[in-house]
This record gives sequence, structure tokens and C-alpha cells, in this order.
Amino acid sequence: MNKLNGFLYGLLSSASFGLIPLFTIPAMREGMNFESILFYRFLFACLALGCILLLDKQSFHIKRKEIPSLMLLAFLYLMSAVFLFWGYKFMASGVATTIHFMYPVLTTLIMMIFFRERKSKWRFFAIALAVVGVSCLSYGDSSGGITALGLFIVLLSALGYALYLVTVSQLKIGQMKGLRLTFYVFLFGTLLLLAGIGAT
Repeated sequence: MNKLNGFLYGLLSSASFGLIPLFTIPAMREGMNFESILFYRFLFACLALGCILLLDKQSFHIKRKEIPSLMLLAFLYLMSAVFLFWGYKFMASGVATTIHFMYPVLTTLIMMIFFRERKSKWRFFAIALAVVGVSCLSYGDSSGGITALGLFIVLLSALGYALYLVTVSQLKIGQMKGLRLTFYVFLFGTLLLLAGIGAT
């Protein structure tokens, strides 16, 4: 049952993530820069999660020593989002989002290379299949070409999210309840964006 729930939650997460360009691209066409879009995305997500935590009567308490880990996670998540939105300027949003979904492949490779996670022929087969699938979806797109710069930027987005997932799994902070962890990732991400926008 837990595996089924995890699979369903994963599908829901992927589907909702795929809707991001539906709102982002029109806003960018109207002249809104992606830093501002990200700021509002993080801010409203933070407020929504905060309300859920309150309604669920969950604690907001964190230890001082957990703050650096949360800041690191917020930075990695933010960088992933920034590179993805930046990539939308260089290629079709559908192609960029498809390439971004290479992050499970990168996560698996990082875990196998640096953390000696078990290797198997089936994992390598799955990785190859994922790469071929993304390539077919990307190069089969008729709305425009893929530039080397655009591809590099979106791959950085996938790498950023892969590093975020690896960091969550390897640090003690990963033992924090998921809702509270995500709330603080968005909270610190909002503060980082606010500092960045203020500096410019």
C-alpha cells in the first residue's frame, strides 16, 4: 500500500509540475522576469504550506543547527528552478521540462558513483531507456530547435534538483517531517530570492 501511495503521489507531483509552464510562459511574455515569478511561486507555496501546518497542528520548531542544512536545500532547489525558468527562454517549455525530468537519472548516477549505491544491469538499462526516451521526446519537437546553451542550462536545472534529493537523503535534516521540511525550503528560498531581487 505504501508503494502504491508513493507511486500515486509521484504521478500527482509530476503532473502538477508539468503545469508550471502553463502559467509561467504567459507571465514572461507579458514582461515579468522569471525571478519575480519564482518569488511569488515560493511565497504563495510557503503561505499555503504554513496554513496546512497550522490546520494540522504540526510544530514549526526547528533547531538552530538545522538552519544551515535548510539553507543549503533551499539554495539547491532554488537554483534548479532558476535554471529551468531560464531554459524556457532558449527552447520550448515542453522540451525544457522533459529534459529537466532527467533528474532521476542524475540522482541514481550520483548515488552509485559517490555513495556506492548498489549497481545492477537493470538500473543501467533503465538509465539508458530514460535517456533514449527524453531524447526522442526532445528532438521530436517541431516548435523549435535546441541550442547547446539552452540544453546546458536545463541540464543544470536537472542536476540542481538531483543534488537536492541526494542532500535530503544524506543529511539528518531528511528525517524531519516532509511538510515542515518543504515549508522551510520554500521559506528560505523566498528570503534568498528577496535578497537577490533587492540587490538588483
